[in-house]
Amino acid sequence: MNAPKQERVLVTGATGFIGRVTVSKLLASGRAVRVFARASSNLSCFEKLPIEVHIGDLGAPASVREAAVGVDVIVHAAGGGQALSVDALRAMNVSTTRAVRDAALAQGCRVVFVSSLAASGPLDGDEGAHIGPVSNYGRAKLEAEAILLGSSSTVHVTVLRPPAIYGPGDHRMLPVFKSAARGLIALPAPARRASFMHVDDCAAAIVSATEASERASGAVVSVTDGPAPETEAVMHLIAAALGTKARILRIPLPVLRILGATNDLLSQLRRRPVLLSRDKVRELAQSYWVADYQTMGPMLGFTPSITLANGMEQTARWYRDEGLL
Repeated sequence: MNAPKQERVLVTGATGFIGRVTVSKLLASGRAVRVFARASSNLSCFEKLPIEVHIGDLGAPASVREAAVGVDVIVHAAGGGQALSVDALRAMNVSTTRAVRDAALAQGCRVVFVSSLAASGPLDGDEGAHIGPVSNYGRAKLEAEAILLGSSSTVHVTVLRPPAIYGPGDHRMLPVFKSAARGLIALPAPARRASFMHVDDCAAAIVSATEASERASGAVVSVTDGPAPETEAVMHLIAAALGTKARILRIPLPVLRILGATNDLLSQLRRRPVLLSRDKVRELAQSYWVADYQTMGPMLGFTPSITLANGMEQTARWYRDEGLL
């Protein structure tokens, strides 16, 4: 009797924060993994892993089609929110997704797209509905989703919308931890509740999505670690993970908007993207970044395993071990 065929998975964005952990979890699940990387990518994190590496350009459709030959699933985790222009942002998220869609059509493989809660947008009030994207990043992600979902009758597509992802290996939340260590955490004035997810749980959800081939194509699934907590409570968990107590300083939105505009100007002068841009401030101006945690189980057969308190403790420990705190 022949052994079942080992599935082969192509991962874009594999050298990113979520991508690296996803590659490890795919290998642990018994999959063969091929990573798509630029020639300039730092691949040292994969040196001891039994993977294939395809060097190419996600902006070149022929390169993506070549990388997809022989794979069963494409996990499309590339595409970020930091760019020098709206056109560059769309190229990172929309053009690359179109190339992945075309490669999947040519190869006949499934696609799991790692989108973002930014595509849903925030809630309109504590019990309201999602209002749609409020940033250029969210609009780019939603446009990328539409490209894949528009082909879901011929390509098996699953779209995941994770919230804020944190954990060992992340540097975006480091300033918050540093502030907490000093006893003072700045928060945008309107922040009320926000969903979070540990990177290990996010990667595990992605692996579950690759396994659910019997599910109907075109599913859009929010993934998160449970009910969204009060934002101030999250900040106090971070302080507790560091063994400190921190006061919360509310930053008025006009101040944030000035900072975003100043950073955008500096970004253009230095030709380097920034994290706190005007686009990011448009997201920070919202009160309720809340993901629906009730659809993961039925849609993916997945349950998160890392509580926010434990996850923040892990993250604080990693920052300290790395000498970052």
